[in-house]
Amino acid sequence: MFMTKIMLLKKPLTAKNNASQNALLNPEKVRLYEDIHKLHDAGYSLRKIEKVLHCSRNTIQKYLHGDIISVCTPTLMSGVNKYHDHIVRELSAGKCRSVLYRELLTMGLTCKRTAAYDYFNRIIKLYNIELTPLESCTPEQKQLRKNIRKYVYISRKKIFDYLWLDSDLEIEPEHFEYLLNKYPIIISLKVCIREFREIFDKGYQALLYSFIDKYSTCAIKLIRKFSESMKNDLEAIENAVSSPLSNGFVEGTNNKVKMVKRTM
Repeated sequence: MFMTKIMLLKKPLTAKNNASQNALLNPEKVRLYEDIHKLHDAGYSLRKIEKVLHCSRNTIQKYLHGDIISVCTPTLMSGVNKYHDHIVRELSAGKCRSVLYRELLTMGLTCKRTAAYDYFNRIIKLYNIELTPLESCTPEQKQLRKNIRKYVYISRKKIFDYLWLDSDLEIEPEHFEYLLNKYPIIISLKVCIREFREIFDKGYQALLYSFIDKYSTCAIKLIRKFSESMKNDLEAIENAVSSPLSNGFVEGTNNKVKMVKRTM
């Protein structure tokens, strides 16, 4: 019954504003402005309007006695509104937003860049302004910049392949030399991996004991911990070195079963 009464008493707004100004208004505030005027024209008291719309009485008074332009204009853009004509003129002339924003700062604009750019974008969309991209350099300079390689990027996978598979890093010799000088730990890791692999390739337990003694005092903390942890399970490692038998197939099967279980 209440909604039917409101719809029957709906009256068009008679605010004196043009289409461009309406497009810059806050839609939520415009909706609240219309609802307050509908209820007021229907004869509802301020207390009743307050209960229906869940807003304060001061807000109702402001929306009843204020103009739709002044009431429904977004607060964050109020500082930019006074430059509206200047912004439209400069954007239509092809001036980019960054230059226009710096120009408005010299004219007394106090809002932040984000609020100003948001206002610019709404102006551009409203008036269908086509912006020309700001070119900082010529096409020849762009191509020249692409050809210049300032850095050489090496992925982590390439580093692992170099350490474990002895693959080439596919970089210039001077870059490779710089990498080894910058990170000497790479050399230590590669030597450690090569010696550890040699233990299982030759199957000599003597190499295992020598490896543990050598790297128990290594300067690299992780390698030193790895060597110390081998002492805790030395018997199993000795069997793995000397025996051709392995439970790798069983462990691989277990991993496959766990992977299938996770997907279920």
